[in-house]
Amino acid sequence: MKTEAIFISSYVITIATETAAALLFRIKSARDLTVVLAANTLTNPVLNLIFMMAVLRMGVAGARPLLYAMEAVVVICEALIYRKLIPTLERPFSFSFAANMASFLMGIFIG
Repeated sequence: MKTEAIFISSYVITIATETAAALLFRIKSARDLTVVLAANTLTNPVLNLIFMMAVLRMGVAGARPLLYAMEAVVVICEALIYRKLIPTLERPFSFSFAANMASFLMGIFIG
């Protein structure tokens, strides 16, 4: 698969999955859903670019620990964004973890 297709499919999977997770966490206003979209638009391409560069240098198996570490950083960064910009969200870290885990697993499942 071409690099562009990987980026686009990863982004689409992430946005769809994390939007669904947002709705499950009762994030329903257009403004708050826009915050979720913006947070993922900031983090997803960066994570994928770094991971793809690592795969080129170390192979998939070698880059996997880096991916897990970067996912943890993304969870924290997005949670901080949600805490600041969606004050009605009671558990921003739980939401960020659940949404990112769901999109990560969906990416593996779709492959």
